[in-house]
Amino acid sequence: MRIRNSLVQQGIFVIVFPLICQVVVVFLLCGQLSQIRDEQLKITHARDMISMSYSLLLDTITAIFEAHSDSEQEGMVGVESTHKQLKIIENEIETMRTKAVSPEEIKNVTAIQVSARALIEAMKWVSLQQAQGIHHWRKVNDKCYEVVNEGSRNMIVALEALVDQQKPLKTADGNDWQNYIRMLFAVALFNFALALGLGYLYVSRIVGSLKLVDRNRQLLAERKPLLQQISAHDELMALDLAVHSAEASLNAALEAGARLIERAPNLICSLDNDLLFLEVNPAAKKIIGIEADRLLGMSVREFIDGDSVALLRDAQAKKQESKLEIFLTRQDGTAIHTHWSVNPGEAPAALFCVIEDISEQKRREGMRQRFLDAVRSSLRAPIATISESLENVVASCKFKESEQKSRVDLQRAGRSARQCILLIDVLLDAQSAQTGSIQIETKKVSVAHVVEESVELVRTIADRKGVGLELETVEKDVVCDPFKLTQTIVNFLSNAIKFSSEGNKIYIAVKEINKFVEISVTDEGPGISDEYRNQIFEPFVQVPGEKAKEGTGLGLAICKQIIDAHGGEIGVKPTERGGSGSTFWFKIPH
Repeated sequence: MRIRNSLVQQGIFVIVFPLICQVVVVFLLCGQLSQIRDEQLKITHARDMISMSYSLLLDTITAIFEAHSDSEQEGMVGVESTHKQLKIIENEIETMRTKAVSPEEIKNVTAIQVSARALIEAMKWVSLQQAQGIHHWRKVNDKCYEVVNEGSRNMIVALEALVDQQKPLKTADGNDWQNYIRMLFAVALFNFALALGLGYLYVSRIVGSLKLVDRNRQLLAERKPLLQQISAHDELMALDLAVHSAEASLNAALEAGARLIERAPNLICSLDNDLLFLEVNPAAKKIIGIEADRLLGMSVREFIDGDSVALLRDAQAKKQESKLEIFLTRQDGTAIHTHWSVNPGEAPAALFCVIEDISEQKRREGMRQRFLDAVRSSLRAPIATISESLENVVASCKFKESEQKSRVDLQRAGRSARQCILLIDVLLDAQSAQTGSIQIETKKVSVAHVVEESVELVRTIADRKGVGLELETVEKDVVCDPFKLTQTIVNFLSNAIKFSSEGNKIYIAVKEINKFVEISVTDEGPGISDEYRNQIFEPFVQVPGEKAKEGTGLGLAICKQIIDAHGGEIGVKPTERGGSGSTFWFKIPH
């Protein structure tokens, strides 16, 4: 069975094997260089010992020569020079002794020292004989000659033994070492060439497989059949297998997408730059009334008017997705209300469109709006008339002391009527908030009066929970829808009461800031985190907690649409009174 190594294993082999060989060569080279250095030191030492031996021999000859002076005067001079030469010889022998390292060298130097001492003693005796005068010297000359000759011979024999010991080192041939070093360098060069060859082979095999994988990638992008799978390396084979798997998944996804497009209830099509149909799904029969194959090549201008064509051109120029509502004329001449999702494309398809028939949806919206209008006119209007009539009665009549209870009852009835109006507005606005179609009816009113009335509407609930209400207002007239403004303030106050505990206080403030009137409600509740502070005015967004279950998540979204309709701003921020709590605020122009 063939063993196939992974790319990692092959890469490690390509790197590590030449590296190990190179390290071995380096270690061998360092070892040989160390041996060469040791041999060179030995050779240098041998040369020094031979040089000192020759020098000692010359000094010995000089001492013997000086000892053979003929005249008495010369003899005295000879005595002095002989003593100097003997001192030099002793010093040289001592130097040679200190430099001797091997046992054989020490033995030979010791022999030289012994023979030199004997020669020195003989020379001293000769010097003493010489000092007695030339006549005496002539009598003992022959004996002195024999003594010196014997001592010199012994010393020369010892010197020859030392020199013979050093000659093999001195004459060592370095050719073997040079040949060995050349061989090591040749092995290193071969190892370097081997590393290059292995690296090239490794890279070439990988590059060839990668080119095949890259080619399959290009074919996949072009939706063409892929080349045969590779089997050179486990990793690259897995990569190529992933490309082939991606092809299978892509084909499956395209088939699934094609099935979805075929079965889609909406008309999905592509248009060229002349707005001619290039591709159409079978829903064309349902939407336009023409079979898909017959619709190909026809112009969309045959089914929409010129203004709608201009909208499509604008969507094409924007280079981004556009949402359009267009009336489309079917093949049978009937007009339907359609919603278009338009995305610009590249040639030949200039536009990709998804067309949905929303005629039934628009019909239901119209029915709902008519129902809301009927509720507003049939229910809200009479209650609003009752509320205004009660206010006029309370304002125009002068009640006696005994009739104050009737006055309070009329005021309570008026507040109840206004609460009914607020409830109706909340129900109506909850429907309108989804389409952003909240309508306002403005008139000039006192903002202080609107805020005070809003506070009175929730005072009973606040007192029942033990929450205090503190109001700080200014007299200022604003043009607004008083009922919508009251609805917003009551929503702020209701939320503040809901999240307050017994003994807490709620602060209502009215301020004039430049050309705006700002109304704020500050509570001492748990507060709102930064995460929800920017989202809380969106539909169906609630701060997590037990109390969140009590609401629908539409109240603040309706408040935002009301304030936007007034051209104002709305928001929430942490309380500036210290501790926890939040401040909900809005401002409208006055």
